[in-house]
Amino acid sequence: MDSLDFDDDVHAPLAVAKPPGKWPVFAVFGLSAAGVMAVGIFKAYKPALITYGILLIVGCFLLYWQRHTAIAATRRAGGIGYVELSGLERLALLALVLACLANGLVIALEVASWNWGA
Repeated sequence: MDSLDFDDDVHAPLAVAKPPGKWPVFAVFGLSAAGVMAVGIFKAYKPALITYGILLIVGCFLLYWQRHTAIAATRRAGGIGYVELSGLERLALLALVLACLANGLVIALEVASWNWGA
C-alpha cells in the first residue's frame, strides 16, 4: 500500500467537439424578450395565448436544435454524444420559462375573470 500505480487505469479523454453555432440560443433570448414585450404592450388574452403557443413551440424547437447539433458534432468527433448544457443555454431556458410564465399569467387572469355559472 506504499506506492500506488495509476498508470494502468488511464483512459483516453472523451472526444468533445464545439457545436457549430450558438444562434439558436440567441434566437431563444430574442424570442423570449419579444414574448415579454407582447405581454407588456397588449395585456390581452388572445395575443398572450398566441404568443404563449409560439414561445412554447418555437423556443423548445430552437433549444432542441442546439442540443441536437452539439451532440451530433461530438459524435462526429468520435465522442459518445454527451455534452453538458452551457451556462448560456441554461440562461436561455430560464428566459423562455419566464416569458411563458408571463404569458400564462395573463391567460390565467383572463380565464379567472370569466363567469363560470356561479
